[in-house]
Amino acid sequence: MNRQISEEVLKTMSDVCERLNDSLIRVKDTCPENEFKEYREEVSKIMTELYYCIIRPIHDAYPELEPEALKDSRKPRTPD
Repeated sequence: MNRQISEEVLKTMSDVCERLNDSLIRVKDTCPENEFKEYREEVSKIMTELYYCIIRPIHDAYPELEPEALKDSRKPRTPD
């Protein structure tokens, strides 16, 4: 995938994740706790798949497209 398409895909994935997060708030505010927990679990699975199957491979191919905060979270931690 070329860089331009990668940037477009990352923007789309960002939009999708934002909408999924918005849906979590809506479900939390309107549904019983047990339904919210089940829904949150399923949304978590979707977002994890998006990250590992789509977002991370793009970041691996184009490290300059990866946000600094995400780069920092991927660095191995050293013991204090």
